[in-house]
Amino acid sequence: MKQHKPPDDTTKHGISFRDKLMGGQNPLPRLEKMNLLEKNLFKIEFQDGDRLKPRCFLDEGIVEGL
Repeated sequence: MKQHKPPDDTTKHGISFRDKLMGGQNPLPRLEKMNLLEKNLFKIEFQDGDRLKPRCFLDEGIVEGL
């Protein structure tokens, strides 16, 4: 019978999963949290006054910043 070697432990002590996933890139900076409703940058309207048909609007400046 031929015995198989156990897998080596390089993954435990080597590169992390996040580093493999990101390919060595630096993580993106986090954006500050803010209440978009308070700053009037996000608006919800109901189509024909029906709560089941919400329409959401986001300020263009927020989308461009992403």
